[in-house]
Amino acid sequence: MCILLMGDNCFRTDGFALTYQSSTERDQMPVIELLRVKCAPGRRAEWLVRDAEIWTPALAAHDGFISKEVWPSIDHPDEVVIIVRWESLAQWKSFPEELNRELDAKMADVQLEVTSEALEIYEG
Repeated sequence: MCILLMGDNCFRTDGFALTYQSSTERDQMPVIELLRVKCAPGRRAEWLVRDAEIWTPALAAHDGFISKEVWPSIDHPDEVVIIVRWESLAQWKSFPEELNRELDAKMADVQLEVTSEALEIYEG
């Protein structure tokens, strides 16, 4: 499946059909936030504790939050993958940017890099 974004319009294709999805429909769809964290060398255990104390309660208090899964990598000892489930794209996007920066600042000494992307839940 491919998602094409054109301005405020969204088109979905499964390889056979192209269907229009308005920005309103897109904003209301359930979404997965996928984060990849690179921790400071040797500090992943500390990062995991802090994440549970700092980020998890803040996310849980936000409207639209469903769940969070934290997956420490077996192959990369300083990396963690996080899956956050949201009721809608709009609710995820409404997480306050100022709070995001504040929480990240509390993690700054134990993490080097965080990447994030939104994933659609495909129910094919």
